[in-house]
Amino acid sequence: MASSPVDVGLGATLTFGTSAFSAQITSMDIDGIEREVIETTHLGSTNVGAGKVGGKTYILSTLADTPMLNVEGHFNPDTTPPVDDAEELITVTFASGATWVGSGGMSSYKPGGIAVDSKMTFSATVKFTNVVTITGG
Repeated sequence: MASSPVDVGLGATLTFGTSAFSAQITSMDIDGIEREVIETTHLGSTNVGAGKVGGKTYILSTLADTPMLNVEGHFNPDTTPPVDDAEELITVTFASGATWVGSGGMSSYKPGGIAVDSKMTFSATVKFTNVVTITGG
């Protein structure tokens, strides 16, 4: 049976394969997958004329840029984030069982929200550095 076209984030996980970094994640924002658009217009291109728009020509690049994850969670001062570690296998698992898996690493980690009678929080950035394999649930 196919998964529902609408889902919630509850149950999603972020796994670091080598460092085994673990945290209680409260949100993940996947910034997207992008391919460059390369303009191919040249001096021999023709003007489209009255009543039309456009005329420039483009192609899409062959390679796409891999996504970055913006992560927020509960800060644990006893946990060392893998900011200085080598690339490792990063796995995002969604509640449906779908996964995004690829090499990558944590490029930033910022503890924040440390105040009286409040939960401590952190934010981090994780970058996939090569091909990401997307598997349905």
